[in-house]
This record gives sequence, structure tokens and C-alpha cells, in this order.
Amino acid sequence: MRVAVVIPSHRRAPVGLPRWLSQGEVSRVVVIWNADGPPPPMPGATILRQPWQGHGPTRQAALAHVHEPFVLFTVDDALPLRPDVVLAMVEALEAGPFEAVVARQLPWAWSSQTTRRRLAAWTPWASAPTAFPQADHVATLYRSDILRENPLPAEPIGEDLAWSQGRSVGMAPAAVVLHAHRADPFEAYRRERALHALRRRLGLPPTVSHPAGLLAALPAALADAARSGPREGLTRLTEALGQWRGGRPPV
Repeated sequence: MRVAVVIPSHRRAPVGLPRWLSQGEVSRVVVIWNADGPPPPMPGATILRQPWQGHGPTRQAALAHVHEPFVLFTVDDALPLRPDVVLAMVEALEAGPFEAVVARQLPWAWSSQTTRRRLAAWTPWASAPTAFPQADHVATLYRSDILRENPLPAEPIGEDLAWSQGRSVGMAPAAVVLHAHRADPFEAYRRERALHALRRRLGLPPTVSHPAGLLAALPAALADAARSGPREGLTRLTEALGQWRGGRPPV
């Protein structure tokens, strides 16, 4: 029992709470409740009332309340698929040479075809733990001391990407969580613009480097609109627009 699971939330009890609590390596689940009102019932969870300071500072501040040797950062809409998800991540981290280990992500049943393709490409199946480009706070396990010595950057979003630069990160393919974002055109634009502005500051190549590149999003947008409705298709377009806008140097 040596892992603390930390989940920020401002909207609901984490959907995966019972399953995180039932994981054999987990000593407790800490929910960082950052909404103004009282939290909903969360049996078994440790509730930490803490104002929202952005993704990086909020998670790093929670580390002061973690005494376990490992900490797993996840989100309130991720669901571990098997009872040994955390064990698989701990084993991969202990085997090395990784400083952090991410879980493999699968889509929810309602996810669009574009989301399914993206997750299949982002965390593909492998027969053993493998190198991965970055931490991903959908579900990432760290040694607590590593984060105390090398804190998460004070970024409002993309702190996992920024922390990972120059570090060794792995993926444990046997550790599977369900996760995907529901279609929200405006939130998709804001999220992608902020993430790609960070990528630009980190010197990473832009996903969409020219306005003409937005045309590449049209086929997927039309396909998602036909399968899942116009809101899903519009979300694909606003994502691409946010990627292009965020990747542009400030005027």
C-alpha cells in the first residue's frame, strides 16, 4: 500500500473513485476539491480543499500532503479498467529506467472515430513497458521524491509536457484507463491554443504550421459530424484552429 492517487476536481466525484480505491497498491485517494461549494459524497476518499492555481501548481501543492513513496496523478473522468492498473505502473517504474510511467488510454464507448484513432496512436499496445514522449496526467505515476526534487512547472496547462522535457518517461501497456473528452468546440479551442502556445515556448514543432493546414482537419470533421453529430465535427475544426493560433508567435 504505497501509492497515493491524486485527482483534482471542481465538478463531481471522480468516476473512477471506487476502482482507484480498490487497487492493491493504493493506500488512499486524495481528491483536490477546488470548487466554491461543498464536495459531493466521496466515500473512502481524502478530501483536500484547495483553491485552483492551474494544473501544475495545484498538483504540486497537493504533494505536501502525500507521504507515500509513489504518487499517481489522474483526472476525474478517467476509469481504471483492471484491478492491477497501479501495480503494472509501479512494476514498470521500479524496473526502470523511467522517471515517470503513464497508463495506456482507451476511449469510452461514446467516443468518436477520430478520438479512437488518436488514442490508438497516442498509447498503442505493446508487449512490455516502452519509452513514451511525455508524462500525461490522465494517469501518470511518479516517485514522490522525484517530484519534490524536480517540481512540476508552474504552468496553467501542459505541466506534464513541460516537466517531461529531457526526462525519461515510459508507458505501461498493461495499465489501461478509459478516458476521452466529450465534444465541446469552445473548450477544445481554448485547450489546444494554450497547449500549443506552450509547445511553441518549449521549442517544439507546431502541429498546424500554416492556415492551409486547417484544411487537413476537414475530412475528419465531416466524418465525425456524419457519425456523431455536428457538435463533434465542429470540435475537430476548433481544435485545429486552436493548434494553429497557439503555435503562432505573439504579434
